[in-house]
Amino acid sequence: IYSVWLTAILFSAIHFQFEGFLPRFLLGLYLGYLFYWTKNLIVPIVAHFCNNALMLVAGYLNPEMISKMEETPMPDLPWYSLLISIILLIPLIAIFRRDHVTDATQMNPEHL
Repeated sequence: IYSVWLTAILFSAIHFQFEGFLPRFLLGLYLGYLFYWTKNLIVPIVAHFCNNALMLVAGYLNPEMISKMEETPMPDLPWYSLLISIILLIPLIAIFRRDHVTDATQMNPEHL
């Protein structure tokens, strides 16, 4: 359960807009719990797609909403943020492979 909360915080923080932190955090919690409850990654992906599609339609129907979003400046990310991300990603990939990738020689014919 802690991982859902941590992921929701990261999901919201990665958008780099403090004003929208709380709504994105709540969306991240919702998406995280959807995965936790269903054990199916497709469910939160579809929910995220529907949320983005709804915002797209809302922006189309209300162009003033888009103009307000365009006025919000996007911060320039320093080069070392990419380096830190890569350094953090490498052990995460290794852990994922260790825990979730099955060696083909260990698979039963039933898995195929």
